[in-house]
Amino acid sequence: MAGNRSAAAHVALGTATTSLSKWFLVWLFARSAGGADAVGVYSYVLAIATPLFVLSQLGLRTIFLSSATRWPWRTYLLLRLIGCLVGAAVLMAVIVFSPDLPVGLGVAITLLKVFDSVLDIMLARMQYGNRLVALGRVVTACGVGAMVAAAVAVVLTGSATIGVFAAALSSVGAAVWAFLAGRSVDYEPTDSSRGWRDIVRTAAPVTASQFLATFLFQLPVFALSWVADAGTIGVFAGAAYLLTVAGLTGSTLQTVLITPFRRIREHDGVHALRRRAGRITVRAVLVSAGFGVLVTALGSPVLTLVYGPGFEMGYVPLALLAVAAVATIGAFVMSVTLNVLNRYGGVTLAMGLSCVAAALAGGLFHLLGLPPLIVATGMSATGSSFRLLMMTWSVRRAVAMPAGPASASGA
Repeated sequence: MAGNRSAAAHVALGTATTSLSKWFLVWLFARSAGGADAVGVYSYVLAIATPLFVLSQLGLRTIFLSSATRWPWRTYLLLRLIGCLVGAAVLMAVIVFSPDLPVGLGVAITLLKVFDSVLDIMLARMQYGNRLVALGRVVTACGVGAMVAAAVAVVLTGSATIGVFAAALSSVGAAVWAFLAGRSVDYEPTDSSRGWRDIVRTAAPVTASQFLATFLFQLPVFALSWVADAGTIGVFAGAAYLLTVAGLTGSTLQTVLITPFRRIREHDGVHALRRRAGRITVRAVLVSAGFGVLVTALGSPVLTLVYGPGFEMGYVPLALLAVAAVATIGAFVMSVTLNVLNRYGGVTLAMGLSCVAAALAGGLFHLLGLPPLIVATGMSATGSSFRLLMMTWSVRRAVAMPAGPASASGA
């Protein structure tokens, strides 16, 4: 039990450090590269790169860890390499043919995404062997190393872009560490074929769900790129790290809840699971709503203190971001419930419809003549709330019409 707690603590620390390192790069651009405008350009390139590399990763880490068939490790590595090359080529083509985007920054972010993708698949081997303490240490060291390297690079050169290059090198070191640690993990393929097509076919729904989740988060940035300037994008991106915190909180809840939820389903049935998930969702929403009130009241002075002048935000967009954060945390609880019920398609459907809802809301808000920041934060609030509602409905429907393993009420 103590070992499990230690592993969970190390993984949680690694996840938190990774999120902090990503925010730190935003802060460097705000403080050393031109304020909100610089953050806006950086965030827009990231908004293009992140969904693109989620697609190129093909959900390979999830498939490697969860598939009943063990395909050769070499196939996973080759598929990840191909994905990285395709993702890098597409991203650089977009950068080169977009005259408003700096090529140097595009190259830096491309390398950062490529090295992060390599690290991701290396960590999968460690996770397969349940080396969670070591995994947490690798990820924590990577996050700390990225912040230190970026800070030193900016101090020496005065360039935040060079800071991104330096942060990318931290992922290289972490990937090498993870590779060496993963070599001691026993892994014997159960399928003698290379498994190229089988892996890609199995990964399709996972990739779709992960892409839609990322795309929902980035949709407001794309909308702002059409109706506002880089400075407005930068203000939104700085404040929207509240959603990153919400996502981290929700991800931690998923890690903690998945095993107890599975046991409730097996021993007490799906109705007991729905009731338990409902109670936890309500509590999570109420607690996070309290923090949301604080964010709305104190957010603008805090943003100015942290990022500097030009990052002020009014009460209405802050309140909408708070709604999005609260709904995001609740949706994570419903998402893990759907996974335990083996209704993976319900998660993908909810994410897809949430993207549509967010896009329609953004169009409506723009036609009504609302300010760009309200359009963007309104899209976040609409998409996140619709996601929570759809997943809650999917859980109720899955319990009302159980099928397969989800219907099991006993071991």
